[in-house]
Amino acid sequence: MAELPIGLAGSDNVVAPRGGRMRLAPSTLRMLLAGGAAVSVLLAWFVTRGGAPTPDAELTRVLQFMTLAKGLIGAGALWLVSIRFRYPIAPHLAFCYIAGGAIMAAGPGAMWTTAHIILGSLLFYAGLAAMAVLGSIDGGARSSLVRRRS
Repeated sequence: MAELPIGLAGSDNVVAPRGGRMRLAPSTLRMLLAGGAAVSVLLAWFVTRGGAPTPDAELTRVLQFMTLAKGLIGAGALWLVSIRFRYPIAPHLAFCYIAGGAIMAAGPGAMWTTAHIILGSLLFYAGLAAMAVLGSIDGGARSSLVRRRS
């Protein structure tokens, strides 16, 4: 059996599946996903807040509304990934989902000040595309659902 780092031995956050390899519990994965996204949004907002403001107040409101819409799309994608974390997942795929969610969440954080719209859009769509590609190549949830229904 693999040695656990101090603090994880006997913890409910680590689960030993049938294969004997250790993996993180679904609640821990969801917490990492949400925490990574929140830190990413705040960090992106903090780094980009010193940019030049948009002179037109109406344009600023429209851009911020679009940023909120992207934030809702991102929240939906993160919710779907949190559902995926209910089923066994390889650690490298879990890391990629969490990284993709953090990149995607940084987009609206960077766009909110309206000074870095292009950078924010690139971050948002890169993270969303990464998560979509991961979802298309990750067959773990589908096989778990098929086995459960049968």
